[in-house]
Amino acid sequence: MKTKDGTKTINVFIGQRWEAALIKYLLEKGGIKSSLRNDNTKAADPSNKPGGTWDIVTLVVSVTDWRKAKLILAKYEMESATSDLSHSQDILKGLRTIQRKKR
Repeated sequence: MKTKDGTKTINVFIGQRWEAALIKYLLEKGGIKSSLRNDNTKAADPSNKPGGTWDIVTLVVSVTDWRKAKLILAKYEMESATSDLSHSQDILKGLRTIQRKKR
């Protein structure tokens, strides 16, 4: 893909708008310009709410910034996975406490 000024771009993320905005912020904090593209595509809402949809967007960066962007994305994904694991462990601790109190 190319921008209006002819700069070649590459997709670094395709997903929900809120997460793309967060990643865009992290990239810009790291000195990488990025832009969101909305192809007006929708994905089904897994909560099964009638008519529920999420906007799906694409986050792009310049081809010259791709390697640095990839490192920032890897760090984000690693921190997200660690956070999810920590949250899951907190939930398990809470469940164990509840089970002990019931005994």
